[in-house]
Amino acid sequence: MTKETGNKTKGRRGRLPLPMPMLMLMLRLLLLLAALAGFAACGGRSGGIDGIEIDGGAADAATGISADADAAPASDAALAADADAAPAADIIDTAIHLNRRQMEEALAMAKEERWAPHLKEAPGGDRIRCLTLPHHLPAAGLTIHALEELASRQEKPGVIILMGPNHQNTGPAAAVTSASWQTAFGRVEPQKEIIAALTGAGLVQESSACFPKEHSLGMVIPWLAKFLPDTAVVPLLFHYQYPLKDLEKLLAVLEPWLAEDGLLLVSVDFSHHQKAAGAAEKDQETAALLEKGDWPALARLSSDYLDSPTLVAAMVRYSLAHDLAGPAVMAHTNTGRLTGIAGQEVTSYFVLAYTEKEEEES
Repeated sequence: MTKETGNKTKGRRGRLPLPMPMLMLMLRLLLLLAALAGFAACGGRSGGIDGIEIDGGAADAATGISADADAAPASDAALAADADAAPAADIIDTAIHLNRRQMEEALAMAKEERWAPHLKEAPGGDRIRCLTLPHHLPAAGLTIHALEELASRQEKPGVIILMGPNHQNTGPAAAVTSASWQTAFGRVEPQKEIIAALTGAGLVQESSACFPKEHSLGMVIPWLAKFLPDTAVVPLLFHYQYPLKDLEKLLAVLEPWLAEDGLLLVSVDFSHHQKAAGAAEKDQETAALLEKGDWPALARLSSDYLDSPTLVAAMVRYSLAHDLAGPAVMAHTNTGRLTGIAGQEVTSYFVLAYTEKEEEES
């Protein structure tokens, strides 16, 4: 080996250890960046709900409700925390959907006179057996008025069977969770006896993963904590067009609790992806089917009409089987009318109630 060759070899050998610390540093940086990206993905929210993009500033001006739920005050959890809190793994925090500031703004907004045109007369009868509520932030005032009415009644629900669409269609086709729900107005607890009956019958699967980010329940449960505190819930999520025959089996298992003091609460928004005129036309068709009780036709509707057709169809069929009065339309409107923003695609809302028929006087 020549001296020149030996020096070159020596030079290469001398440099070999140098890149190793740099490679380790680069690897650590890449791992850190990946972790940060994963954190952002878990905590982030899309700019719209149900595929409807609403500018945050416009929503603020039109509805009076701040659209950025991630701006929740740090004290929200402290305000609502229980002294003997359950382990963190058993708690779903709803602050990413509705924080205390947003709820206070919505409560103040719902008292304004401009909401009156969107509301209808409350149904008769003491007990509301079935109810639909929207899960869209601009429609929070509709939910407030409906639950205020429910809470004012002599016969309040002892348990709420809360059904909502799984917008991402992730996890089991029919999912339930035994987790507690932390809200700005306190803790909402699951009714574990009913959950055990459903899972034991093989009709639903316990799976908490799809619940924290699903707004169909996350936008409703905080209002249950506000107006019906200490009322347990059975939170259920269903894939789109979940089979009606399976829903009927599920309702049969739920019947003892529903008959006693349960409320069947369906979280549903109606017409999607339509301009105001198209939404009005779709709503008119849906309203006609609801009035006729044509649950098979309702089950066949697309998301142009409503985002959970089989859930609504199952509720209508249940109401007919139990000779309930309704549907009473407690509210009907859309995002265009609520926000005053013209020209956009809108989501429409019905608040529907089915009640026990009043006994006729002899």
